[in-house]
Parts: sequence; C-alpha cells; structure tokens
Amino acid sequence: MRAALTKAFDALGVDRRQLTTLLGVYLKQDFRRQGGVLRFGKAEAVTGNKAVLFLIGVYVMMGLMIGMVDVTERLDVYTYSAVLLSFSMFVTGLAVIAESSNVIFNQWEVDIIGHLPLRDRTLFLAKALSLFTFALIITLSFNLFPSVLGVWAVRSNLLFCVAHPLSAVLVALFATALALVGYGAVMRLAGRERFDSIVTYSQIGLTLLFMFGYQIMPRVMGAAGLSLSSKIQWFHLLYPPAWYSGLTLMMLGHVTSRSAALAAISLAAVIVLAYVAVQKVGSGYSASLSRLAYGDSIPGVTRVKSQRQTSLPARASRFPRLTAVLLPSPVERAVFSLVSAYFIRNREVKVRVYPSLSYFIVFPLMGAFSGKLQGSMSMFWILMGAAMVPLVGLTAIEGLLFSEHYRAAHIFRIAPVANLGDIHSGVRKAVALCTVLPCFAIILIVFAVVFNSCLSALMLVIPWVLLTPTFLMFPFFRKQVLPLSRRYRKGEQSARTQIIALLSFFFLGGLVAVQTAAFRGSFPYLLFLAVSVIVAPASYLIARKLSGESRPLTPVEAGGDSDAVRGIDD
Repeated sequence: MRAALTKAFDALGVDRRQLTTLLGVYLKQDFRRQGGVLRFGKAEAVTGNKAVLFLIGVYVMMGLMIGMVDVTERLDVYTYSAVLLSFSMFVTGLAVIAESSNVIFNQWEVDIIGHLPLRDRTLFLAKALSLFTFALIITLSFNLFPSVLGVWAVRSNLLFCVAHPLSAVLVALFATALALVGYGAVMRLAGRERFDSIVTYSQIGLTLLFMFGYQIMPRVMGAAGLSLSSKIQWFHLLYPPAWYSGLTLMMLGHVTSRSAALAAISLAAVIVLAYVAVQKVGSGYSASLSRLAYGDSIPGVTRVKSQRQTSLPARASRFPRLTAVLLPSPVERAVFSLVSAYFIRNREVKVRVYPSLSYFIVFPLMGAFSGKLQGSMSMFWILMGAAMVPLVGLTAIEGLLFSEHYRAAHIFRIAPVANLGDIHSGVRKAVALCTVLPCFAIILIVFAVVFNSCLSALMLVIPWVLLTPTFLMFPFFRKQVLPLSRRYRKGEQSARTQIIALLSFFFLGGLVAVQTAAFRGSFPYLLFLAVSVIVAPASYLIARKLSGESRPLTPVEAGGDSDAVRGIDD
C-alpha cells in the first residue's frame, strides 16, 4: 500500500516526505493558537484554536436543527440528502473562499521558503490538503446529527449513517477543488492588480449566489409549497449537490439509471477537478506566487503603481479644512488614513471584509420578491436590510483587527498616544466612510424602488443612520483595540463575526419589529422617528462616557522575540 502510494505521488511529481512535513506545519499553524499578539515580557502560550472549536459547535447545532426537519416532515431520502448537501456546499464553499487568501495566496511565504528545493506540486498539494482539512471539519460537524436522523427518512435505512458522511466528504472535496482550480486559473492569467480585484469581487458575487441559493434549490428540486419532489429530473444533472445525493441513493441500494448517472458525474467531477488542481494549477505554482508577491517586470505595471501611490496623498489633501474639522487629532487622521488605505488597496483586508458587505442587501430583496412572505413579515425583512448596515460596520471592524503586517502595529506602542479614543475614532470613521455610508446609500435606493417613494425611504433609513455610531462603539468598550495588530488564524474572523451576529441580531430584530409596527400604522411613525432622534445622540454620548477611551495608550518596550503588538487588552 505504501509503495503504491509512493508510486502515485511520484507520477504526480509530488515528494511524499516533503508533503508530510509541510502538511504537518500548516496544520499546526491552523489549529494551534500561538504568537498571534505581542506579549511583552511573557512566554508564548500554545493552546488550541478556540475559533475553530466555536465554529464546530455552531455547525453541529445548526445541523441538528436542520436535521430535525426530517423527523417532523418525513422527507424522502433523496430530497433530505440534497437539502443537507446543498447547505454543506454553501458553508464549505464560503469557508474555502474566505480562507484561500491566507493559504493559497500567501505572498510572504516566498521570502521564507522560496529558496528551498521544494517541488511546486508538493507545496501546492500541502496547502490544498490543509484547506480541505478545514472544509472537512466544517462539513462533518454540520452533518453529524443529520447522518443519524436521516435513517428515519422515507426510503432510507441504516446504511445512511455511512453513505451520507461519505457523500459529504466528497462535497467538501468538490468545493475545495473547484475553488482551487478557479483561483489557480485566475492566478496564472491575471496580473497582480487585476488578480486582487477579481478575487475580491468574485467573493461578493459568490456570497450573493450562495445566499440566494435557497430560493433556487427548491425550484431545482421541484418544490411546490413545502413539499419537495422525490423524483430525479433531467435538470438535476446540472446541480452538484444532487449528484452526491444520487451517490447516496446508490449506496443505499436504490439503483436506477438516473441515480447511477448522478453518481457517475459526482465521482468524475471530483477526480477531474482534483487532477487538474494538482497537475495543472500546481505546476509553476511557485512562479505564480512570486509574480503575485513582487509583480511583473513590465514598465507599464510599475508606472501605474507609482501613479496610484502618488495620487493617494493628493486626493486626501483636496479638502484640508473639512479634514481638519472631521479629524481634528493628528493621531485620528493618521489612523483614518492607514485604515482607509488598507480598505482600498490591501487584498487581504478586502477579501475578508468586502463579501460581508453583500449580506445587508439580501434581506430587503428576500422580503420584496419572496412569494412566501406577506404583510408584516415581508415588511420586517425589507426593513431588516437597514438594520444590517450597523452589523456590516461591526464585521468590518472585526476584519480590521487582523493583518499579515501585524508586526508593524508595534508603532502604536512606541509612540505616545495621549488619548486612546483618537485611535478608536479613526478606525470608526474609516469604517463609516468605506462601508457604512455606501451601504446606506444602496439601501436608500432599494427602499425608494420598493416603496416607490424617496421620502418614505429617507424616513425609514434615518433612525438607523442615527443609531449606527452607537453600535460601532461596542467593539471598543473598555478595550484597547489597535487596528491591523493581530495575526489571522483560520476560522477566527468567522467565529467572531458569528458571535457579533448572534448577540446583535435579536436586539436589531426587536428594533425592526417596532419600526415595522410604526410603519404599518400601529402607532404614529413620526413618534418613532422623534424618539430615535432623541435617543440616538444620548445613547452615543453615554457610550463614549462609559467606554474608557479617554485614557492614554502607555508606551511599552518590546522584549524577546515577540511577534506582534498586543492588539486587544482583554
């Protein structure tokens, strides 16, 4: 067995010993929590990655809730499997896309291991397997309980406990290989500047596609109300989760021509994508990574970059008086410029933050165009779009805590800062300018179209514009939050974002329910608007007073071989 495996690796051009060593290093980096912040005078602690453990718990509970649908609705095993594998592909695809920037496109590794005699395909396969391991953890966590509950599905049997996890593993492998092949092709064909833009905006499109998938999937499966067709239709051959549901049927003993066709497509797709990823994308991977890190040696490219770099200060100095009013402190202006530059130009930040900007648009479109939502529920989900904008701002702040340049954040500790609030305020204003204001502008346009009234749209958005500054205070409450000061760990931002979403969703939902009742005439909407105008500034002033931001940031000298600046004082 070992000899056959070695021969297969040799045929692919992969060194087995190098692969084992690299994969072990990458997995330790992913699932050990160490050296993420600078601990002055303290020994580095090595613990488990709590973010991944939190995500496992979240997806296990999510799988339990969705799996209970089988117990209550008695779905057919094909439909039940397709629903589960659709969600599995959704969460796995988003996870792979979100993490690929830090795994596959890590430009800084060129300086560390670029001189070593590593084969291109060996390095690429090690990174791909580490990414697949993360995707596999998420997929199996979600399908833990459904694999057992599926035994009670119509036409199911005890083999479902084995067949469904195997199909879920193949779904994770399919999603990982598809993402790697797609991004590998882009990495080869596009230049550095175009590559950053393509990766960033493709994530936004994929996020919207996955989020609206719940509307598409029931129609593909032949939905009628709450009932789903258990028959395999010809167009299911175009829907990847249905392929692996057909494979599940085959393993359960339900062998038909259509289920066999779906199973054959599922296996062929995984084999072809995996082969293309390793054999084609992996070939010349180091050269492609070096090109992304250092750019092409084309004079035109260098000239464009220099023009962009010199134009940024010029654009910033066009309105000096306005800048002095909005950003009175030099520290605040410096932090604002730093964070804004990362928003606009840094691919790592854009890849993590920009996809979250698409979340807020889903709710109003779902409420406006879903035929299943009527009356107050439709209005609730439409108005929820405005309530999601503060959540988008909070998500952006969380994304700005992490950076590959986290060592540079040491400047915050060696430069005396008289008021910690200047740093926090610079971050908040940059987030407001780069994310919150554009999102409110889009929501205003959507509301104007949905309600056919610009005045109604403005009246609906004003309360959330006033309340957003208070919400943006929450991440800084009684903490020293330094931007770009933490090294990113796999799954960390996803875990933090889900915590914020869970804590804030119910509160935001309660406010939206009150706004919906006022808009539908349960009590005067002008009263709701007047209370918002009074409460919002008062709550912001109280939050500023209790936040503890008036204290100074004390300079501290770094000691030892510390990795970065301590970004948050817990």
